[in-house]
Amino acid sequence: AINAAMGTGLSVGTVFDAPTVAMLAPRLGREAGGLEPLVATPRPATVPLSFGQSRLWFIDQLQGPSPVYNMATALRIGGGLDVDALNAALSDVVSRHESLRTVITAPEGIPQQVVVPAARAEFGWDVADARAWSAGRLGEAIEETARHAFDLATEIPLRARLFRVSDDEHVLVGVVHHIAADGWSIIPLVRDLGVAYAGRCAGEPPQWAPLAVQYIDYALWQRRQFGDLEDRDSRIGAQVAYWQEALAGMPERLALPTDRPYPAVADHRGARVDVDWPAELQQRVREVAREHNATNFMVMQAA
Repeated sequence: AINAAMGTGLSVGTVFDAPTVAMLAPRLGREAGGLEPLVATPRPATVPLSFGQSRLWFIDQLQGPSPVYNMATALRIGGGLDVDALNAALSDVVSRHESLRTVITAPEGIPQQVVVPAARAEFGWDVADARAWSAGRLGEAIEETARHAFDLATEIPLRARLFRVSDDEHVLVGVVHHIAADGWSIIPLVRDLGVAYAGRCAGEPPQWAPLAVQYIDYALWQRRQFGDLEDRDSRIGAQVAYWQEALAGMPERLALPTDRPYPAVADHRGARVDVDWPAELQQRVREVAREHNATNFMVMQAA
């Protein structure tokens, strides 16, 4: 976010070395101009994937369609709900954000982004009458929706379904593939949905300014700034070469003392364990992370 907003080329390591604003500010000046500003540009006939999209697409090709990279949420809505307005608002958001209506095709094995026209972008909208359902059946239906396996080549990466639990209570389930969104981008998507729904309830289209850039603009910008993976003199090529050398000779799998054998094929089944996590413990984790130039996540993974 700092690099995009200020046109800098700060590395993650720099942020670790300068964890406060006071320490980081001088380095911003030294790094200024490292990257071109992100702006909308003319699009080529073939639009490549971003590096992040390429990783997810490769996994999808290797393992097949799977819900492993789904981002799903279920929202319980009480009170009156204008179902038609909600449907229209979802369509407005899909129309506004190209990433939500982009498929990944691969003619001759080379993946590319293709934006589906808004009028043909189907996101599986359905309103299910669940007023006579048990809580168990509703939970199973929500889980089924959340585990939709997207075909990235033919389906846009969004699904939405509404369950009518009672006359004044609904459950909205939305699921988007990680290739089209992440934790940060969900926030503006939800905000835009609220604006669009308010407008549609009033009989008006949403009143919002056009987006300055779309995700495709970012993918093209990223390729211009970092170059091609095959070019060892490019920024990205140099990074890959460094890690190939640094990790040379590493075992494919660490010999960890697991309590059961590894399966032949990973099934990604997991569970959740609730624990008490006092503020004092979180503060200590943060201190350990800072001492070792790491993130809280890294500390937890190491533990």
